[in-house]
Amino acid sequence: MITSLFLLFLEVSLSTSLIVLILAGLSPLLNKRYAAKWKRLIWLFLAVQLLLPVQGPAAETIAGLAAQIGAMRAAQTQTAPADIEGSHTAPYRRIVVEIPEEMTTPVIAQSVNGEDAVTVLDIVAYIWAAGALAVCFFHLFSYLHYERTVKKDGIPVKKGIIREQLAVLSQELQIKRNVPAIVYSRAGSPMILGIIRPVLVLPKAKYSEEELFFIVRHELCHLKQHDVSFKLLLMAAGALHWFNPFIWIMRKEAVVDIELSCDERVIQGMRYADRKAYTETLFSMIHCRNGKKTVLSTQLYGGKQIMKKRFQNILRKGRKKDGAVVLACAMLLTIALGTMIGCSLAEEGQTVGETTVEVLNISQEEEVPGDDVFTDDLKQQPEDDGIMAVPGENEAETTILTVMKEGEGEEIPATLYVGDGYSIYLTDNDWQQYEPDAWQGIVKGEPALNGQVKMEIRYFAGETYAQIQERLLGEGYEAEDAWFGRLENDMVYKIRLYETASGTWGVSCSYIQEAEEGWGRTIRAMAETFAVSDNT
Repeated sequence: MITSLFLLFLEVSLSTSLIVLILAGLSPLLNKRYAAKWKRLIWLFLAVQLLLPVQGPAAETIAGLAAQIGAMRAAQTQTAPADIEGSHTAPYRRIVVEIPEEMTTPVIAQSVNGEDAVTVLDIVAYIWAAGALAVCFFHLFSYLHYERTVKKDGIPVKKGIIREQLAVLSQELQIKRNVPAIVYSRAGSPMILGIIRPVLVLPKAKYSEEELFFIVRHELCHLKQHDVSFKLLLMAAGALHWFNPFIWIMRKEAVVDIELSCDERVIQGMRYADRKAYTETLFSMIHCRNGKKTVLSTQLYGGKQIMKKRFQNILRKGRKKDGAVVLACAMLLTIALGTMIGCSLAEEGQTVGETTVEVLNISQEEEVPGDDVFTDDLKQQPEDDGIMAVPGENEAETTILTVMKEGEGEEIPATLYVGDGYSIYLTDNDWQQYEPDAWQGIVKGEPALNGQVKMEIRYFAGETYAQIQERLLGEGYEAEDAWFGRLENDMVYKIRLYETASGTWGVSCSYIQEAEEGWGRTIRAMAETFAVSDNT
């Protein structure tokens, strides 16, 4: 379970990192042209995406892969580009981050009770979970301790100009809740503290009426925008993705944009002289270095470069553009990258060209959806217990098949199988017969995963080649040289017809679309060796 979650969050972490890099690089341009609230909404969307990693097809792929981890220690994944012949269009190609085989190799032997062995990947997942819990507990404990200290040592404000400003500005900003105010001598800066029962915390100092107006208005704008709740999301996202430095960069950028957005809301409708006075108030309130910081507050985020950016944004003349299009593009790009980036376990032995193909988790007993390639009235040759010839036994006939993969020939040993009225060469150790004249591809070392590839020899009694061809074309198959094929739900269904004196035969198969360059090429090479017995 922990390993499954780790793989799921790793995928969304990688895709989000690319978005963070793009946004960080475009920040100067975006800040100049668009209001900060739009960039703030982008960070909010990314934070939710990091906490709820649902990526459509990509999430389903990783969830399916992660579900196999408990049984998968030597993975058999393949990710070859789809090269479907005929008129089918190849789908988008996913960027697969391959997890090394060494990480799925058991480091602790299987126990006597039959419990799963522990791999390096499991250990990494537990370290990730422990780190996430540690970060969460640290921030929550720090916040609770700070909140208790403020309420214990702070002085509640019952009346005076502070309460008056709170009442007037709360009504102006349409904030209906009553916000208590506390003066706390060790506060680093004015802030809203807490989410459920927010409190306005002010450092102990003498404030002019103008300064109080700007300070209270600024903090109430934070409250109106639910910025403390937003920071809680950022904290949780940072905890779950603590291993990713780009998420820490995202948090820093998001906090800056929270302040920029709040500043823009404060100065909305103000004259230039008032905006200048607001910057002077902010400058006088920079005490962040002297006070303790807590995540769940709107504590002033300062520093020379950040404050310079805020002042430039406040004093900039001219109206900024609507950034709704930028927000929509960022969301679409995030979703697109999420569907393209995935994690894959490194394959143990079987390779397909220079890449690997994803393995479907289908047990031997399960039926592949749509596996019945043809209609029920296609008759099969009567059942017979054909014996698979084994190299070295009964002088079985063997040969070497040349299979073209990625434009290069690969030589694979094969053994002759003699069935009822036919013979065909099957590549050694790749096939398991599950019923007469039918086989499924073997996923080496993991019998439970067998079933993603199937091949069958069919005999069509009483039907001519032309009749079968017409029916196949009517069922959506397309002619591909001597083959007929169709694509349905990422599954490829093909048949090679043979017209002989004894009738029409067919070598049919089904496999996942991405396995065209692997299993697909192998089955083609085997089908070319099909022959009908003389006594048929």
